[in-house]
Order: sequence, then C-alpha cells, then structure tokens
Amino acid sequence: MNNSPVQADGEIGLLDVVVTLAESWRLLLLGPLLAGAIAFGGAAFMPKAYESEAVLGLSASELVLLRSARVLDPVLEQQGLAGASGVDAAREQLIASLKTKRIGETGQAGETGFYRVEVSQPAAPDAQALLQQIIAQLIVQSAPRGAARRTLELRLASAREALDQLIAGQEKLGVIYETAASRAAADGSVMGLGEVGRSIVELAGGIESRRGEILRAELAL
Repeated sequence: MNNSPVQADGEIGLLDVVVTLAESWRLLLLGPLLAGAIAFGGAAFMPKAYESEAVLGLSASELVLLRSARVLDPVLEQQGLAGASGVDAAREQLIASLKTKRIGETGQAGETGFYRVEVSQPAAPDAQALLQQIIAQLIVQSAPRGAARRTLELRLASAREALDQLIAGQEKLGVIYETAASRAAADGSVMGLGEVGRSIVELAGGIESRRGEILRAELAL
C-alpha cells in the first residue's frame, strides 16, 4: 500500500512521482538495455551487402542493354553465379541488385546521359569485380556490328582523310600569310588579316570539327 501524501486538490505531488520512479527503476533501466540488445542482435544476424558504383554515359538503348541477358548471362557464367537455381533466376537476382540513377536533369528521348550504376554483393571485392565485368560486357555488346560497323569505319577513314587535307591547306596558307606579313613589315606598312588570314581561321574551325567527328567515330567503334 502506498502511503505517500496526496495534495488536497487531488493533484499528484512531487513525492508521488519520486516514489513511482523508485519502484519502477528496474523497468526504466532494463527496458532500454533490452531494446538495444535486440537491435544489436538483429543487425548482427542480418546479411551484409557491399556496393560498388561507377558513373557511365549511357544512351537509352544502352540502358536497356545493361539489364539484358546479352550482358548479364556471360557475367554470371564468368563469376560462377548461376548455381543450382539456373541462369534465369540468377539473372533476376542480379537485376534486383543492379541500380541505375541518372545524374542531372533528364534530357530528350534517346539522348545520352550520365548514370550512376551500382551493384551490391556480400563481399566488397566481389561487388567491384562484378561491376567491372558488367561494364566490360556492355562495351562488347554495344559495339556496332556488320553493316553498321563497316559504315562507321568508312566514315572514320573519310574524316581522317579530310582532316589531313585541311591541315595541309592550313600549312600552305600559313606560309603565304607569313610571306605577305614579312613584305609588309619590310615596306613599313601594317598588314590586316585579309582573305588569307580569314581562310586560315576558317580552316582551323574545320580541323576541330573533323577531329570531333573522328573522336565520336572511334568511340562508337
């Protein structure tokens, strides 16, 4: 029986609160400890997952190809992850652990964008090796083949030939411009940019454009 005094107006006094806390000290002390032990035990028995990530420039078709059997099945075979459940089940499990997130604003349909690609595995080295093989297989499978490859090769050869011609023309115009500048200096006159100079500037722009075209073709191959 609790004989602690109660205030006349029916309110619980400070002494009542202290007595109640003193009687419930075991619950107040053991409750948080028990909850912490349960949380720690649950975390200890939960399977750990390590993530490996990379940032890739992907088109819409390459984003679909990334999760396809063409890319993932050879990786599963190389890693020995098919197991008794079969390739289809292993592929679905791998797709579930493979995450992609676009970086920056969404562009137009079909436009290449940058994506953060993540894959998770129970061990950190396995996650890193798995992602590297997925990327390598994506490069292999996304490379153009057949007629598309031949078209790119012809375009690349044509761009390289055009680049050589532009550089040769720029060098010839450079000699002409330097000769005219030397004569103007000997006469004490001031030489403007002139038609030759403007042609040199235009050729420089054409050279950079061809170099960009060559780079894009090389990357596509």
